[in-house]
Amino acid sequence: MTTTKRALVIGNNTYDVNKLTRCKNDAEDVGNKLQSAGFKVSPYFNLTYMGMARQINDFVEKINENDFVVFFFSGHGTEWREKNYLIPIDNKDLVKTPNLHPNWAICAQRTLDSMKERKPFAIVFLLDCCRVRVEDAKAIPLQSNSTSATTIKGVAGSLTVFACGSNEIAFERSKNDRNSLFTYHLLQHIDEPNLKIEEMMSRVCDGVYEDSNEQLYTYRLCTLRTSKIYFNNTETSKKGGKLFF
Repeated sequence: MTTTKRALVIGNNTYDVNKLTRCKNDAEDVGNKLQSAGFKVSPYFNLTYMGMARQINDFVEKINENDFVVFFFSGHGTEWREKNYLIPIDNKDLVKTPNLHPNWAICAQRTLDSMKERKPFAIVFLLDCCRVRVEDAKAIPLQSNSTSATTIKGVAGSLTVFACGSNEIAFERSKNDRNSLFTYHLLQHIDEPNLKIEEMMSRVCDGVYEDSNEQLYTYRLCTLRTSKIYFNNTETSKKGGKLFF
């Protein structure tokens, strides 16, 4: 069966409320790295709710059985009523009325579940956003120097990584002043040849922890079926066949 490496990357900067500056760079740079590693990349920037919903739905429809799927989002995010939401740029009404989340923000769990229904071999779900609980603040506490998504339920054959823990704020700035802290460290390793994904994410998480002065912990949930999964595999097995991806 033919396997395709597919990636959807989204970066949102131009928010109605509390604009960001590095999320578009994050998505562009991650997309370029994945493309160089053989992925078919669908990059989108500064999407409204309708735009995000449409591009996610279109991408999901392209997923075939046994594909390797990557989803990357950089932008604002929240936790609302025990669900993680990814925020589109038209967020003014969400700030005023948090109850609009189900209708005007992207539910991360629903997105992950919809991808799993297509029966890919593996899903890597990378969310570079904060996870501040809206119930606590009564409004989306988006800060100008941060990007903001309770615990997501894993699906079989997936790896989900948040840039920070529950009810925490991710760091938008890194030492290169181009990318967020999480994405900066992701870019150091994402296309490294023959590096297993779980090992790669351990390095990313260590880097985030160190550069945040031991303040920031990434959150990982792994249910991958094998450890032999790579973003950029150049080796062959002893029988001459490719290892996983």
